[in-house]
Amino acid sequence: MLSVNNIPQVDPIIYNQIALNDLFTYAIFFLTQEGERISPENMTAACYLLFPERFALRGYPQWPVSTVVNKRWIDCINKGFIMGSTAQDFSITPKCLSVAERVVRFLQGQRQIIAINKR
Repeated sequence: MLSVNNIPQVDPIIYNQIALNDLFTYAIFFLTQEGERISPENMTAACYLLFPERFALRGYPQWPVSTVVNKRWIDCINKGFIMGSTAQDFSITPKCLSVAERVVRFLQGQRQIIAINKR
């Protein structure tokens, strides 16, 4: 199970500049790094815990919004970033790793290297 203690603190000023699909891609990469299943529940939890301002239920910021996460995983399947299903979980692809690496650099302050929102 995903532990709140393992979640890195990310500045909302920085992550609010990144497209939702890219944040989602980083979140599923994070799950793999933590040895967690890429299940719908874990994807929703990871997105919310990493980026609460972007994945919170409107009007109820203390709760995650799964519909936004659902849309992201459909987009990422269509782009070839993940594969799998809700019944058998998902796995990441090399394309996912490429995007996740760019997001990591952006979150670490190397914004001049990439144009994360330009896709």
